[in-house]
Amino acid sequence: MKKSETAQFVRDLGGIVRLIHRERPGMFPLTIGKSLLASALPFVNIIFTGRLLDCLLAGGEGAMALAWQMIGLNFILGLGSKLLERRYLVEARTLHWQIREAIAWKCLTMDYQQLETQSIMDKKERADRGTTSYGGAEAVVEYLAQLASHALTVLYAVLTVSRLFVKGTLPPDAPGWAAWLNSPWAALGILTIALAVPLTSIPLIGWCNRVTAACYDTLIDGSRRSSAFYRITSDYSLGKDMRTYALDGMALAKCQRNMESMCRSLTAASIKADSIRGLAGMVNLLIVLAAYAFVGLKAMAGLVSVGSVAMQAGAITALAGAVRQAV
Repeated sequence: MKKSETAQFVRDLGGIVRLIHRERPGMFPLTIGKSLLASALPFVNIIFTGRLLDCLLAGGEGAMALAWQMIGLNFILGLGSKLLERRYLVEARTLHWQIREAIAWKCLTMDYQQLETQSIMDKKERADRGTTSYGGAEAVVEYLAQLASHALTVLYAVLTVSRLFVKGTLPPDAPGWAAWLNSPWAALGILTIALAVPLTSIPLIGWCNRVTAACYDTLIDGSRRSSAFYRITSDYSLGKDMRTYALDGMALAKCQRNMESMCRSLTAASIKADSIRGLAGMVNLLIVLAAYAFVGLKAMAGLVSVGSVAMQAGAITALAGAVRQAV
């Protein structure tokens, strides 16, 4: 994206955010609350699973208390997340109709000469199209909610893996690799890898988006041809001529060929896009392997407990996944 396009995008986004806040002031606090609970829920299981594993290996005393705590937190956070999600959907639908009402009111109160200019008509068409498909202000809020959830996941993950930066006690005869793993620089290195590897998926994501966009353009042309056939067959006078001169078979065959062409394009694009996503998934699998190898070696050296292996590896994997999805 060019610098001028980025600046225009930021201005447009700021205008949409101000419009949403004016129409529904509680929308963004609700979005933050929903993201806060939704992103915290996986870390309850990550942290308590590690603690339960350590407790069981130590003899099992207090394991039931930890289990009940985990169940209780899952219930509270899960219920709160579902309630906020339901309220969020209501707010999003209300926002949808309020924005459409604002568009209509603006058009009704504008001067006719100004309203009929090409630039105003283009803006009205863009705004109206955004509210009748999966677009418009509510879609912007949804994307911002996803970004907020990813950012909070990164924050929770960093807080969880911060224990890796604490140096443990090593015996004097410990091997060199154990001393290296005990260094905070080793933990910083694995976190750098966890952040850097998802960034390598950016070219793959761009490639996948270009394939999807090309397929979308192809389907637009096919959909227009299908609409033309529909208008021909639904017109009484044209339909009468088609029956009279036995043109219905020719029109139907043409319509079927058009649909078959669209299906082939969609199938080919879907297979190609899925293959590209598979490559991106393989790249991100390296993060999981690196995280388990690093934490596992620290456990072998006696620097962390066995339960920390599952806890820290899960946190690093969640961190990498949040960065990848945000990108």
